[in-house]
Amino acid sequence: MTSDDMLKRAAAGLRQMSEDMAEISRAIEHQRSGRFGDQTTAMERSCLGKRAYPTPERAGQAAAGRGVDGLRIYQCSFCNQYHLTSRTLAAFHGLDP
Repeated sequence: MTSDDMLKRAAAGLRQMSEDMAEISRAIEHQRSGRFGDQTTAMERSCLGKRAYPTPERAGQAAAGRGVDGLRIYQCSFCNQYHLTSRTLAAFHGLDP
């Protein structure tokens, strides 16, 4: 492995760490806002447990990087960012047998 390859891997790792820290910061801020507790809705709990991406393109890149077939991108109605799911639209709406 060349030093350029090592630098690229390190930079990618730092970018991922930065995204993870931003996600943790959002969760902490959400907790401090007083909306995390008994009054928290299922949607909010579900949003906090997922990675959020600012654009569908970033979500698509993340999905491609995971190597999992069938991931779907959707915009969260709570945080207005994008998440990944393996659930089909039919399953989401309770239409799968």
